[in-house]
Amino acid sequence: MKKDLILFNGNIYTMNFLKPKVEALLIRKEKIIAIGNNAEIKSKANSKYESIDLNGKVVLPGFIDSHVHLLDYAKSLIGIDLSNTKSKEEVIEKVKTRVENTEPNVWILGYGWNENDWKEIKLPSKAALDKVCNKNPLVLFKKDGHSIWVNSVALKKADINEHTLDPSGGKIVRESISKTPTGILKENAIYLVLKKIKKENIEDILPTPVLNSSTTSKEIKIKNMGNIYNAVKTASKNFNKVGITSVHNMESMNRQKILFDLNSEGELNLRIYSFFEQIEPEDLYHFKRNTKLDNRWTKIGGIKLFYDGSLGSRTAYMIEPYDDDKNNYGVKVMEKQEVERMMRSSRFNPI
Repeated sequence: MKKDLILFNGNIYTMNFLKPKVEALLIRKEKIIAIGNNAEIKSKANSKYESIDLNGKVVLPGFIDSHVHLLDYAKSLIGIDLSNTKSKEEVIEKVKTRVENTEPNVWILGYGWNENDWKEIKLPSKAALDKVCNKNPLVLFKKDGHSIWVNSVALKKADINEHTLDPSGGKIVRESISKTPTGILKENAIYLVLKKIKKENIEDILPTPVLNSSTTSKEIKIKNMGNIYNAVKTASKNFNKVGITSVHNMESMNRQKILFDLNSEGELNLRIYSFFEQIEPEDLYHFKRNTKLDNRWTKIGGIKLFYDGSLGSRTAYMIEPYDDDKNNYGVKVMEKQEVERMMRSSRFNPI
């Protein structure tokens, strides 16, 4: 917003109990400097102000989303959108369409499936994916981000088989008798695949590139960075469309840096309150001291720890087992001693 502005003839809710609703407001240099009735506000303005007649429409302060993964959302705009699928078969059809338009051996990513929204509430397996995708590694992220559904090609690339041990804080879902992986990976087991994507796609945050045999790794990185920057800007606009002007973002340092860069260039119309994942308090302390941020648009909040999983993926750590899975108590991603160590370190490295 560049112009000074008057909004009048509206139902403007201020969230101030002394004056909860007014007719008009005045914006100068991108700040609300006065609220009141139509006559009061118009008397404070001059001809340089742009005036907008709200015709009784409602105006609310910008909303704050207190927990988002902005880069993950941006990636989902480029990958296969599975967020509104109502069955496993619908997911498979979307995958089939993407496979038909993708070169062999290129990673294909999808986002947003949730078996709890399907007619048959049951975890899927790699077998269904293998029928339509046997030449590309395929990774489909569950809506809660705590599980992925992959095909056999992706399992092979990540060297995951019946002999692979569950990583600490993670679970490879297996067939009950053969112990063969079903294609569902939970919590830290996800990273067995993600580190392979990172190695082959240059950056783990990037969407699937369209490559040919002559494409260099430098060209991949440049192309992908352009793609992800555009996706983040689109994501920002989508937040704005529903009234969200500020977000509390939970992501790694590399991802947060992308948002800081875009904000410094005036390309991201969101206030970002950042919480960093997978980082030592000492590293964040030094990053904060050595990074110049526009505190009006970007602020550092703290560190996010993953002590356990989520209810949706049946990995939230429980005292008693899940009612529908008597052998499952969830997954404890971090040990108590590690959490305490991080907390002590945060005291000596204030963030």
